[in-house]
Amino acid sequence: MKTSTFGAAIATVMAATVLSAPAHAETKLRGVGIVSNQHSMGSLPRLVVVRSAGKLKLKDQQVNIPVRVGGAVKNASQKYQIVFANVRSGGGQRMDILRRGARVRSIDNSLVLPFRMKNYGTMGSTALNACNGYNGTKPKVIGFSFPLILEVGAYKVGDPIEVGTPFHSYPEAVSRSAKVQMQGEVVCPAAEAAPKPMRITNVHLKIERKNVSCPMKVILSASIATDKPGSMELMLVRDDGNKMKFPVVARKVGSHFIAHFKRGYEFDRGTVHRKYRIETLKGSPWTDWVAMDVSCKAPMGLTN
Repeated sequence: MKTSTFGAAIATVMAATVLSAPAHAETKLRGVGIVSNQHSMGSLPRLVVVRSAGKLKLKDQQVNIPVRVGGAVKNASQKYQIVFANVRSGGGQRMDILRRGARVRSIDNSLVLPFRMKNYGTMGSTALNACNGYNGTKPKVIGFSFPLILEVGAYKVGDPIEVGTPFHSYPEAVSRSAKVQMQGEVVCPAAEAAPKPMRITNVHLKIERKNVSCPMKVILSASIATDKPGSMELMLVRDDGNKMKFPVVARKVGSHFIAHFKRGYEFDRGTVHRKYRIETLKGSPWTDWVAMDVSCKAPMGLTN
């Protein structure tokens, strides 16, 4: 592809070219431009977003971005040569498309830029933003656009080449840049499923007398098995309709999750015939009725 042909293709891009350092009148760094060459690959660069520890993050993978770049030094005395050219996307790391320190009169190339995570820059942040707020139940491909910036620099023949960026601290060094909007796709992950509530798998209720004489001590205790750790509320129900909510916390015990509940009673006289069971807050029974039978010769008194 001839420089003149490329120059015609990027005529509109050149209007945005910026002179970033004082230019010697004879330098004439011209035709610096970058255009999309995505039609040559037939598919758009595709990034992938994944979930990690509940947060969205980009997967580090190579993304191929096809472009055409150009630029030339035109001066009769040939005192200047192009010594660097690179492409970046916003704050991403620059990718050299010309060997640093190379001395050429022009560049006119079709390239496939192999971007990795370090190069993503604005392309990566824009793709990540496209996935924010997506709550679909299946992964979805979303289109987005991102900028690519070409920077080309020319030095006077004989000047030492700088090691760092931006390569134009010498008074007569000159750099120009051009920008193009590219199209891309990002695969957004499905929304995380809402955590399932803790489920009770079994409840065992027992009532035990701790002695045989009055005052009589009685212990009501329950063991609640669940499918995960956490807290919950259950209902202790008496057969006369009396109800009491009680909280429990299930913790891991071996390979199971168990919660415990215990309530003590003391009777110093009389006779008691009661039944208890444990229900959910909605009234569904978890246990059968369990009897509490206490008999003392004198009238009954309940102390707690």
